[in-house]
Amino acid sequence: MNNLIHVMFEDMVRKNPQAKAVYFAGKEYTYDYINKASNRLAGFLRNKGVNEGTLVGVYMDRSQDMIISMMAILKAGGTYVPLDPKQPVKRINLIAETADLKFAICSNGYQNDLDTIDNFFCYHDIEGQLNNESPEDLNLDINEDTLSYVIFTSGSTGVPKGVQIRHRNVINFVDSIAKVLEFKNEDRFLATATVTFDMSVLEIFLPLCKGAEIILSDYYTAINGRELKKLCEETDPTVMQATPSTWYMLIESGWMGNNKLQALCGGESWSTQLGDLLADRCGKLWNAYGPTEATVYVTMSLYKKGDKAVVLGEALDNVDLYIWDENMQPVEDHKPGELYIGGKNVGCGYFNNDEKTEAAFKTVPGIEGLVYKTGDRVFINDDGMLEYIERVDFQVKIRGYRIELGDIENCLEKHESIKQAVAVVKGEGEDKILAVYLRCKESDISRKEVMGLLKESLPYYMIPQAVEYVDEMPMTDNLKVNRRELMERPLSTELSEREVEEAVTDTEKKVAEIWKKVLGLKVIDRNDDFYELGGHSLKAIKALNYINDEMNISLGMKDFLSNRTLSEMASLIDSGSSSNIRIEKAEVRPSYPMSDHEKRMFIAHEMDDTKIAYNVTEAMKVEGELKLETLRDCMAFLADRYEILRTKFSDKNGDYVQEIVDKVTIPVDEVTVDDTDGSIEKYL
Repeated sequence: MNNLIHVMFEDMVRKNPQAKAVYFAGKEYTYDYINKASNRLAGFLRNKGVNEGTLVGVYMDRSQDMIISMMAILKAGGTYVPLDPKQPVKRINLIAETADLKFAICSNGYQNDLDTIDNFFCYHDIEGQLNNESPEDLNLDINEDTLSYVIFTSGSTGVPKGVQIRHRNVINFVDSIAKVLEFKNEDRFLATATVTFDMSVLEIFLPLCKGAEIILSDYYTAINGRELKKLCEETDPTVMQATPSTWYMLIESGWMGNNKLQALCGGESWSTQLGDLLADRCGKLWNAYGPTEATVYVTMSLYKKGDKAVVLGEALDNVDLYIWDENMQPVEDHKPGELYIGGKNVGCGYFNNDEKTEAAFKTVPGIEGLVYKTGDRVFINDDGMLEYIERVDFQVKIRGYRIELGDIENCLEKHESIKQAVAVVKGEGEDKILAVYLRCKESDISRKEVMGLLKESLPYYMIPQAVEYVDEMPMTDNLKVNRRELMERPLSTELSEREVEEAVTDTEKKVAEIWKKVLGLKVIDRNDDFYELGGHSLKAIKALNYINDEMNISLGMKDFLSNRTLSEMASLIDSGSSSNIRIEKAEVRPSYPMSDHEKRMFIAHEMDDTKIAYNVTEAMKVEGELKLETLRDCMAFLADRYEILRTKFSDKNGDYVQEIVDKVTIPVDEVTVDDTDGSIEKYL
């Protein structure tokens, strides 16, 4: 029973029912609240027919209700299947059909999206009925080999693959990573990953199984650097994980970090450049590696500033790693080979897909359980550490999302005008883009039609930014498509010199220039979609910063996502209906009137004989040599930069005003004191 996720959670409830379990949108929910709410929903689901192993879809916006629903499904003996409302409805229905879902829970507003599910409940609509259910634990006899979740990932045939993970897989993962992180019930884990991304398993179940708190961000905060920075500063998390792209986005937004924070970077490979930036901003920085098929992560490595490489590190408890050649034989020391994973983290294959399961999950004589074939080429370096080289197949990761290129190709080749489609990745790091090369029949299919076709079936992160047309695909000597040549081939005039519908209004022209600068393009069509041109969250943040600064407005990421074309964004700016309110910069004047609050403080100050009513005193102990001249220079620099430090308040014949002076000297005096009685040391 202890190898069940919800049982470990219930143990934490009994130990401290009033402890904080979830923080979301400014509200905190206790372990007792989450437990009773999930018990009521679990009882409801049991009455509707959910039993051990029943798959139940979770089609919900990020909130405490999503956490409650996931826990309730586990308590009822079911298996949760995460579905992302931000993905196309057509793809969601494909996943529901592939999983043969008979049950699903949704947030309000999504009731009409899934038409293939018999028992489709809106959490908001059934809350009244849940009050009739018992708040007590169900205490069902559930086997630890029961599936806890099935996450559907991109599939090379165009049909998503459902990765099956059992309760005991998750418990081994949670226990072993808690040991590495020295995770305690006082910790606060900031959760940003979408629930369809397996990184969410760590963010949700590690805290709940160890008595800690989840700080749950909403969708728009997770993709907006400034909002995420604000959430970090408001909630002071002790643990946070993110993809390299999200960390870059956070740093670009001015996040200065927290020396109490343990940061995990995972989802795809990252550079020492990012490592050094993050190491300066947190207490510990971990590289976390693992495929979805082996329960999130299987290795952890502590990165320190100045390290020569980002290594994969050591295996978690009860995880076995093997480096084998194409015949599944061990390679020589320090030679590259494919990584295989065995042990207690390895799942039990793909849902209802024996062919894919047999290809990736191997039974090996002398090894207990299945061994997963990762498709990752690795080697042991001279320091004895495991390093990643590259993929051995056509699966790629862009900004943390796992993408089967064949999924894109199959989607396109269903169109009658396309003979052949080949998708490749171009660029490195944050500049990676997807490009698709098409060999068409008599008439080409337009780029607009291609994008429309893909948007109907694929999530946004799988939409190529470049569409190229070829008469013939380049071939290797053994008559296979030469993907390497396509990857290195320069893009044609498709994006850089194509004919476009020019920007019309002044606002469109200004936004177009910003987009060109951020995206590195020569021309922009007024109907172009920012994300289809190679934009992503980090570039969107840069574009927003330029737009807000140059046009004196305050657009947010939500505005950007809702107005993705140039003309739409320009119209939003012209309408003045941004989701944010911008405080206009005041004109330069000799003086400004005080606010009512400032007047009250000024009058209280004048009436106080000591004149220190609003002074803030602070003492700091400095170890080592204190260079007074350097300190004075720093104070002068701050005063020059910030007007508030050069602002004086006065009474001008009954008018209370504030004046900004051009130059001010902040005195830094040196005083020698006697501390023979130790009073100063005691104060410090």
